[in-house]
Amino acid sequence: MAKKNPKKKLVSQKKINTILIFLITLNLLAIPLYAIIYYNVSFEPMQNLISSVSFSIFKTLGYDATLDGKNIYILVDDKILQIEISWDSTGWKSLYILSVLVLATPAANSNRKLMFLLFALPAIFLINLARILTTITISLNYGLQYFDLLHLFLWRAVSIVVVVGFWYVFLKREKYNIR
Repeated sequence: MAKKNPKKKLVSQKKINTILIFLITLNLLAIPLYAIIYYNVSFEPMQNLISSVSFSIFKTLGYDATLDGKNIYILVDDKILQIEISWDSTGWKSLYILSVLVLATPAANSNRKLMFLLFALPAIFLINLARILTTITISLNYGLQYFDLLHLFLWRAVSIVVVVGFWYVFLKREKYNIR
C-alpha cells in the first residue's frame, strides 16, 4: 500500500489557499464595479475628455465636426451625425477590471503591481480611444450599418482579449505560477 506524501498534500493545500485568496480578493474589489453599474453612476469629465480628444483627431483627419460636451457632431452627406461618448464608451470597465485583476493577484508585491498599472492603464485607455475612432471612421466611410457589428461584437471581444492579455503579461512578468 502506497503512502501519501505529506509534502505534496501541503503544496496542494497552498495552491487551494492561494486560489481562494485570489477569488475572495477579486470579488471584494469587484463590488464597486457592480455598484457603479447598478446605480448607473458616470463620470462626465472622462466622457468630455475622450470626446475632446476624438473631436480633435476627427478635425485633424479633415472631418467637418463640432463638439458639444460629450457629443461630437459630424457632417456626412449633408446630414449631421451625432456621436455621444457614453460612460461605457470611455472604457472604464476595462480599466477597472484590469486594475482589479492585477491588484488581486497574489505573490506579486504592491510596488510592482502599481508600476505595471502605470504602464498598462494608459495603454488600455489609448486602445479604447483607437476603438472609438476606428468604429466611427469605418462607419462613416463604409456605412453606418457596420457600426453595431464593429462596436458590439468586434471591439467588445477585442477589449476582453486585451484586458486578459495584459493580465497574462503581468503574470508572466512576475513569473507567477500556481504549481
